[in-house]
Parts: sequence; C-alpha cells; structure tokens
Amino acid sequence: MAYLINAMRTLRELQTCNTKGFTRDELLDHKRQLEDAEIEVDEALTTADWMGVIHPAEVHRYVGMLSDEERGKISDGYHTFDELYTHRIELFITLCRKLNFHSATNRAWRSVVHSDCSIMEGFFILGIDTDMGQQITYHIPMSRYDECDFAIDRGKAPEFDGHTPADVLERLKKL
Repeated sequence: MAYLINAMRTLRELQTCNTKGFTRDELLDHKRQLEDAEIEVDEALTTADWMGVIHPAEVHRYVGMLSDEERGKISDGYHTFDELYTHRIELFITLCRKLNFHSATNRAWRSVVHSDCSIMEGFFILGIDTDMGQQITYHIPMSRYDECDFAIDRGKAPEFDGHTPADVLERLKKL
C-alpha cells in the first residue's frame, strides 16, 4: 500500500511541478523522472492483490488525484474504464435504436438541455421513457449525437425522476 501511495504522490508532484526556467538538462531529467514515476504507479496498480490491501476509500481518493486520461486507463486486468464506458455507450445506443424500431411504448429520446435548462459540456442525454412511466438515461458524448438521429429530439429533457444506478438496472430488466 505504501508503495502505491508514494508512487502516486511522486507522480502528482512531478506533474504539477513548475518547469518554467528549467535548463534543457533539467527538463530532460524531469521528463525521465516523470516517466519513471508513471511506470512505478502502473506497476503498483497492476500488483495482483493491491485491491485487497488498500481500503476502497483510499483507492477512491488516490484515483481522484489522476487526470481523466489516467483514470480511463485503469484496468481490472481485462478492461480499462475507457473500454467499459465505450461498451456501455454502444450498448445503450443500440438498445435505444432497437426499441425505437420495435416498441410502440418504450421510446428513446435525446436532448442537450436538462429539464432545469442546464447543459453538461460535451454531453447530451439519451433516454428511454418506459411503458411504466419511468426513465432510463445516460449522458453520452456529443461526438455520438448524430448517430442517435433515430431518437426523438426534445428541446429540453423531461424532469429527472431521481433514478439511481440501481433503479436503472431494475428498469432495464423490465423492458
């Protein structure tokens, strides 16, 4: 555990170091130190039993220190977060497309604007109104917006019904 914590601290310090005014040799040394620190963190994260050693709250805190790009590369040994999110997005878009073509009551919709008129930069909402009057929604990257032209365009999303991830799983099972 200490190895991972120290490696992450070193990496964070090097990433946030102000290199302005460094000489060429100092910049090259800094780059080498940064690369070494990244390797140390990777090695610590891929140690077979690191999850059994660190309390989940500590993992959450240290993962929060990583950049979005670094977090996306975290793996369970089979898939990275980035791969899992890509799969989830693809599966949900496919489900919505199929529902729109094969269901008269479970209809997919999309909106860039939330019900409170706020916008989540870089994302739109893709949702399903179920025949039981419930919602299933995900934020999807704007880069996938045109792919979802099968969905009903809503100028503003319906009011969020407060569903949790657990609610979504139960609602998906009932489609």
